[in-house]
Amino acid sequence: MPVVLMGYYNPFYQFGEKELVKAAKEAGANGFIIVDLPPEESEVFRGHCTDEGMSLIPLIAPTTSDTRLKYINKVADSFVYCISLLGVTGNNAGISADLADFIGRVRSHVAWPLAIGFGVTNREQLNQVADIGDGVVVGSKVIIIKYLFSLLFSLSLSLSLSLSLSRSLSL
Repeated sequence: MPVVLMGYYNPFYQFGEKELVKAAKEAGANGFIIVDLPPEESEVFRGHCTDEGMSLIPLIAPTTSDTRLKYINKVADSFVYCISLLGVTGNNAGISADLADFIGRVRSHVAWPLAIGFGVTNREQLNQVADIGDGVVVGSKVIIIKYLFSLLFSLSLSLSLSLSLSRSLSL
């Protein structure tokens, strides 16, 4: 099962893009979803991922233009994450009645497999989305794992920085 790290760009940037990608690869990750890094601005990070045989998975929202869909198709390298609705994840709003139309529009421009997520909170919704997409992301139900991973990642980063600082001071 692929492991994809999802987060915001600033902590990844602060860690060091190249260093992060190498560390993630060594830890067994297969790629990244960076929610606030537009595909048009991701060339450097994407290059680091490519160098390590990893993916940078683009996001597509229902508001994504056809022009941007075509661009995303060019830069994608594994699959695309389709955000199923506008709003807040985990709010039990249900699956959008327009989801099939949205995915049909995406498929007309994107040749990569489509993972659909954001707002999938129960088995019925999972089955409904699975009939439309190539994969389903159920993030709100693994929130405890997310927080645990964040804590472990923070502790690991702190330890790594402490060791680096210790080595620098002992030179």
